[in-house]
Amino acid sequence: MDNSLFSYSLRVPAGWSGRIWGHHECSFNASGRGSCATGDCGGSLYCNGLGGVSPATLAEITLGEEDFYDVSLVDGYNIAVSITPFRGKGKCSRAGCISDLNAMCPAGLQVKSHDNKVVACKTLGELPPRATKALRPMNPLTTIGNPR
Repeated sequence: MDNSLFSYSLRVPAGWSGRIWGHHECSFNASGRGSCATGDCGGSLYCNGLGGVSPATLAEITLGEEDFYDVSLVDGYNIAVSITPFRGKGKCSRAGCISDLNAMCPAGLQVKSHDNKVVACKTLGELPPRATKALRPMNPLTTIGNPR
């Protein structure tokens, strides 16, 4: 996995609410059509309201009287994400998952790129029920934020 840091600043209007995720292993033509191994949204570079295909790490943000935000693995994991608010309302601190969870993803949950590198980790909900029983104790996505 490329461990280089990438920062993106986003200006949104007051009262905005939404989800943000990263694409990974993408290829697009000059008109913005193509595909991504993870986080793809209908073959378009700009999602324009479409949701990303899981697995994808999500940044979830709601702005209002108080601002709420989190980094969620409910749709799986593809890249490390953190949120650092600027001029927010409320008790704002950094949130995120900056570890490479792809490195510890069980084989049955791995999504691999064309060159066989692990680029994402699915959630147990994406597998048939019979397969989830064996993988549950090994899946890093079931234990994050849920200490035993």
